[in-house]
Amino acid sequence: MLTHDHRSLAVRMLSHLAEPITLVVRIPQEGHEVGERLWRLAQELEGCSSRILVDREVCDGERPHMEVLSGNRRGVYYSALPLGTEWRSFLSTLQCASVGEPPSEAVLPLNRPMRLEVYTAPLCPHCARTVEMVHRVALAHTHVQGWTVDATLFPAEAEELGIRSTPTLVVDGVPRWVGRLSKGDLKEILGEAAAGEGWEATLRSLLAAGALHEALKVVERHPEALTALPSMLGAREFSLRLGALRLLEEVTHPPGSVLSEVIPSICALLKDPSPSIRGDVAYALGLLRDPAAREPLHQALRDPHPDVQEAVRDALEALGHPPDA
Repeated sequence: MLTHDHRSLAVRMLSHLAEPITLVVRIPQEGHEVGERLWRLAQELEGCSSRILVDREVCDGERPHMEVLSGNRRGVYYSALPLGTEWRSFLSTLQCASVGEPPSEAVLPLNRPMRLEVYTAPLCPHCARTVEMVHRVALAHTHVQGWTVDATLFPAEAEELGIRSTPTLVVDGVPRWVGRLSKGDLKEILGEAAAGEGWEATLRSLLAAGALHEALKVVERHPEALTALPSMLGAREFSLRLGALRLLEEVTHPPGSVLSEVIPSICALLKDPSPSIRGDVAYALGLLRDPAAREPLHQALRDPHPDVQEAVRDALEALGHPPDA
């Protein structure tokens, strides 16, 4: 499994581990091909350093995986074979796990248990960096789990979550970010998720990456994510407004309770200084078809911009109240 280059790098990077590392591979009782490959990887790594120990256990009700343990530090799991572009990152994670103090940038104000999963794919250019950051956060917090999951090895899970691109960061079962992730992005996403909010950052990320399918899955499972609509529809970036409109075109039954919260804020954007935003907002209100938008749309018929006037007329027709009726 390991090439000469894999072994050479492992020997060099694992030669000065501060504390021993135990790799625990858990495989279902009936066996699993991915689990057996992880067990082979752990055994070969054991031969690269005297401070690497391995153990094998039976797991029931969860995917096969390898957990990284060192002293009282745990929380890093691999349901993936971290070879190729992720090999150096994987070895760096082992180094970090063996050190008593986590890196300061990995310590975040996370006040509740969290499960972070990074869905990856072979040869993904940004996956290794995202995985390494997430695993360092997991090592720094005893109540946080950091998982790496190869979407090509567990396609049914990826499909269920609507994952079409990698890396995708999933927080507590909800896709929160797609694509290249900075430390600042990660801090924002996890901070908002820990507080039970932050749908704007999530939908911004997904729509900016063109991950409409993933965004729809989020809205489907968490309708409260639509509270981010006013901010997105009022954004100066056309690509973000376009993503929000595409999302609305696909949402078949927006929950009324959520819409009642956001319709006034969306209607207020009909007075935005930008005619482009006013026109997009009128189109969005036509898609939402909420009766509360009728009066603000009628007032917007006096908009000085002809394109906005046309969008407003179309929206009123969609509401069943054409302006000439």
